Amino acid sequence: MAHPGNDQHAHHAATKMPAATTATSALANEQELLIEGASCASCVKKIETALNRVPGVAGAAMNFAQRTVTVTGNVDTQALIRAVENAGYNAKSIAATSSAEDLDEKEKAEWAYYRRLLLETGVALALGVPLMIYSIFGGTMTVSTDAERMGWLLVGVLTLGVMVFSGKHFYVGAWRSFRITPPIWIRL
Repeated sequence: MAHPGNDQHAHHAATKMPAATTATSALANEQELLIEGASCASCVKKIETALNRVPGVAGAAMNFAQRTVTVTGNVDTQALIRAVENAGYNAKSIAATSSAEDLDEKEKAEWAYYRRLLLETGVALALGVPLMIYSIFGGTMTVSTDAERMGWLLVGVLTLGVMVFSGKHFYVGAWRSFRITPPIWIRL
C-alpha cells in the first residue's frame, strides 16, 4: 500500500529496522541533521544508506522537503556528519530542542538557496529565450561567412555560460554521484 508524501520514507525506514531494535528505539537517542546538496530522491536514498551503515544507527529517515534527516541510535554526531560528507553532501547537527535561532538559521539557508535558484533560472531564461528565438527564426544553420561563424561561436559561448552558471548544481551532483557510486557499466 502506497503512503503519500514523507510517510513513505518513514514507513520504509521503520520496516528496515529489526524487530528487537524497533522495540528499544524509544530508548535510543534521536538526532536530526540539516542536509545541504540533496536535490533528488536518489540523493535521499544515498544519504539514508550511508547513515544506516554507521555502527550504532538503528534507522535513518530523510525528510526531503525540509532537507533534514532523523537518525535513531546511539552514535556520535560527528560520525553521522562524516558519513553524509563521504556520500557527497554537507550536513550539520540540529539540536533536538530546536531553538528559535536554529529555526531562523535553517529558514535563512532555505531562502538563500531559493534566491540562488531564482537567479540561475532568470539568467537561463534571459539568455536562453533569445538564443532559441534566434536559432528558430533568424539563424541559418549553414555557416559560410566569418560573420556567421562568429554568430554561432557567440551562441555556443552563451549556451555554455547558461549551462555552467544555471545548471552547475546538476553537473556537480552528477559528478558527486559518479565519484561515490560509478554507473553499472563501469562496474561490470
